[in-house]
Amino acid sequence: EHKALLEHAAFFGPRYYSSTGPKHHPGGLLHYISTNISDAGGTFDKGELQDYLRTGLLYGYKGRKALFAAPIVTQVLGEFLQDNWIMTGTDETYFGAKVDGVISSAYGGAQIPVFVKREWGAYSTASTQFGGYAFLVDLENVKRRPLRDTKLAPNRQANDEDSVAEEYITETSFEIKREETHSIWRGVTG
Repeated sequence: EHKALLEHAAFFGPRYYSSTGPKHHPGGLLHYISTNISDAGGTFDKGELQDYLRTGLLYGYKGRKALFAAPIVTQVLGEFLQDNWIMTGTDETYFGAKVDGVISSAYGGAQIPVFVKREWGAYSTASTQFGGYAFLVDLENVKRRPLRDTKLAPNRQANDEDSVAEEYITETSFEIKREETHSIWRGVTG
């Protein structure tokens, strides 16, 4: 759970700084990326996918990009391949496609690995919800910057409480450089 929350913060964490207390939040990619945001507005086709990739690949190192996508986005990518399905033998019992990556012919044919973010499937696919999001991330320009790495903090219960409570604490931030090298695709519904 702790690692999942750290990952969630890297993508969607709010940027927050309090001058009166110790609670600060570094902000994730969603709050950092402001220029390369595309709204699918529901369904999308192969041309729209290539337009999105072309925009996201314009800046940065093409060989270190990765697509982190909600299940609905990867489902649509798989549906593109179903049009070309050919049964090669009588013993074939599977239909569909598993998408491990996409290739964009823009800028020399970049090969981009695709990572399905299963937990995003629990959200709505409306344009303001995470269930229809995809992030094209330049991995050269994102780094985790820990202040103190993860540790178990024992004895977190109240003094008058007859129980044992512990929690994991991580003090970290994310360094996101060159905003133009990353992009967001949102609002994919099918």
